[in-house]
Amino acid sequence: MSRWLIVGLLFVAQIVMAGSWANFYGKKGVSEYAAFIYPRNNGEILIGHENVILNVDAHGQILLQKRLRVENHDLDVRSIVEDSDGNFVLGGKRGGYLVLVKYDSNGNEIWKTGYQSGDTYPNKIIQDSDGNYVVVGGTQDGATELLVLKVDKDGNKLWSKREQYQRYVTVGTDIVESDNGEYVVCGYYEDNQGKYKGMIVRFTKDGNIDKKFFIDFGNDCDVFCRAITKLHDGSLAIVGSVSVNCIDDIFFLKLQGDSLQIANAKIYGKDNSDSGLAIFAADDYILIGGTTNEYCNGCDDDQIWLAKLSSDGSILSQKYVFIEKGSHLTGIGQGSNGEIIVGGGGYNETDNDILLMKLTSDLEIDDPNCDIIRDIDLTERIENPTLNNVDFNEYTTLPQITIGKIELFNSDDEVFHICKETIAPRVTVPLSPFSKLILIVGILFFVMKFFKEEQKV
Repeated sequence: MSRWLIVGLLFVAQIVMAGSWANFYGKKGVSEYAAFIYPRNNGEILIGHENVILNVDAHGQILLQKRLRVENHDLDVRSIVEDSDGNFVLGGKRGGYLVLVKYDSNGNEIWKTGYQSGDTYPNKIIQDSDGNYVVVGGTQDGATELLVLKVDKDGNKLWSKREQYQRYVTVGTDIVESDNGEYVVCGYYEDNQGKYKGMIVRFTKDGNIDKKFFIDFGNDCDVFCRAITKLHDGSLAIVGSVSVNCIDDIFFLKLQGDSLQIANAKIYGKDNSDSGLAIFAADDYILIGGTTNEYCNGCDDDQIWLAKLSSDGSILSQKYVFIEKGSHLTGIGQGSNGEIIVGGGGYNETDNDILLMKLTSDLEIDDPNCDIIRDIDLTERIENPTLNNVDFNEYTTLPQITIGKIELFNSDDEVFHICKETIAPRVTVPLSPFSKLILIVGILFFVMKFFKEEQKV
């Protein structure tokens, strides 16, 4: 057989095969969990926890870890975003104020800024289509208020809004930019009856509220919106939890992009408490995640639950993660070759550590000796919730403050392997469009080489 054909087959094999694994990260005797995970386009994964940033490679090995301090106090990291130039904007909390800092790809500080109105913090940072950065979070001067802050690429404040239902707790958990450049926030607030209502608020580019709704499932229990994403058709999808007879179930809403009207609604659950916490739009399915108590019929230990959905919210497949004494979910995403990235925390022998997993697109780990991914059968049902208008009190003042020197120190977290990396013996990972193009070009190249050599013979 032609040497070119052999080389070609090896080339293709390197593209289509992907490893899956599961690791703990932390220190013995210290409880830690991931505040966020951020899969990078180069296959690496960023993890934030407390005052530490970890960067791990595609195989789960630690490349870099840094501890952040401001004026001799820890900087509690909450969110990060990477721009097209490889720069990073990190959002955190130091004491009572919100900190934004931008680093270049080598870790050199470009700018930093801070804001405070009571206890102020970020929950999520995104970069919009104009290159600006938009933050959703909260301020707490009495009851918590929803905070949305927009700064330009150089860190200059463009506008900020603080919104609150009467004088009750109002929390923004996630934010996404719509196709028309508006910002849609999901979260929840407490009403005057002590019940929590899931909310959806849309802001224009200039910071004006365009729409504001609460979600009504027709019962008297609590609703929490936890995460929102934009689907490939421009519609939006939300995941959260709703109490049915005061037992939590997971809900999924698909909203029309322009009107924000409900296109599809599903609830997933069974007999015990389940919560929806994260959502991600993959190429040909929607991935949602949360926690479940169904595997043990209502024991004290929740476990991570994952499900692939069709575009209308129907369950295609679902799994749960079994970690002794429980696991919890922080975030989900997609690797550079379509792998599923899952981050959170779990019990590791003596204490809680960061849990990070790379799964195949089938929600599996290929290590035959690893049995942490298991089947589960939460049921789904169609719901017909409504979106009702709600009024907020609005505040625009958000004082800017001077931030002292941010120092970076080496940290000493370790990696503990739960499931060793194993190369999948079958193609289970859908390739990204770029990888598909490279694969096709590679196949054509080696086929042409093969036939040219055959003609010479």
